[in-house]
Amino acid sequence: MIKSIRKSSSCKEPALRKEKVRKRNRITAIYSKAKVCRPNEPTKCLMYEPGIINLFAKSRNYSELLWAWKGWRDAIGPKVRTDWERIIEIENIGARENNYTDEGAAWRTNYQVSNLRGKVEKLWAQLRPFYLQLHSYVRYKLKQEYGDHVNLTGPIPAHLLGEIWAMSWLNIYNITKPYPNVNAFQVDEGMKDMNYTTHDMFVLADNFYQSMGLPAMPDNFWKYSMFTRPKNRSVVCYASAWNMGHDKQGNEDVRVKMCAVVNANYLYTVHHEMGHCQYYLAYNEAQP
Repeated sequence: MIKSIRKSSSCKEPALRKEKVRKRNRITAIYSKAKVCRPNEPTKCLMYEPGIINLFAKSRNYSELLWAWKGWRDAIGPKVRTDWERIIEIENIGARENNYTDEGAAWRTNYQVSNLRGKVEKLWAQLRPFYLQLHSYVRYKLKQEYGDHVNLTGPIPAHLLGEIWAMSWLNIYNITKPYPNVNAFQVDEGMKDMNYTTHDMFVLADNFYQSMGLPAMPDNFWKYSMFTRPKNRSVVCYASAWNMGHDKQGNEDVRVKMCAVVNANYLYTVHHEMGHCQYYLAYNEAQP
């Protein structure tokens, strides 16, 4: 228990802590309201969820994807850069006040691993040969799709990987699958044929966890969670799970916040976030 508790890296000066909160709130507001509008159609705009996400999942138009990739970043980056740099300054001030070299050093203490950098570099050296093969294969497939836009000896353009972050490449599986003539089950089409709703995806995830002997999501989950983007206010759509403990009546209260639409990526995210909620329920039960 004692080993798991690390020193705080927060600033000792209250004014700096308040400044950091104000700047974070400003960044969050800018991020949540960001959108990209088509040059000749200023009323046709896309927000990140679900508009930009759907565009990257489905579009194979090189120019359109580049427009959205760059436009969304231009709508956020220049507006938040100064605030973000100041937040880093404040975090590093707090870290040094608490005897860390910087905030990164404070974060790394959470792992309780000596020579963390060296061990991560060793793991990367082991993984790198496989990653280079995977990268080359995907680049080759994208070259077949996009022609001269892809250089077989250079990096992959980030906006061609099916997601604005280029983290998950699932959405370009139809381009990269090794056996194009072999039909694989299409999750999106399957849910569409079954008239799935976003609520149905959460019910499916709940049934999945119950099938393993875990508890059903409590009533408060279904009552207070945000499953889709509200129409009457701006929100941060980044998917997250929340442990609210118990309500005044002693009922368990866990929730998710996301702007889901019916597709395979969100189906995975729904299961992922509900997994966090299962942990929260277990934590709450274990508390004295």
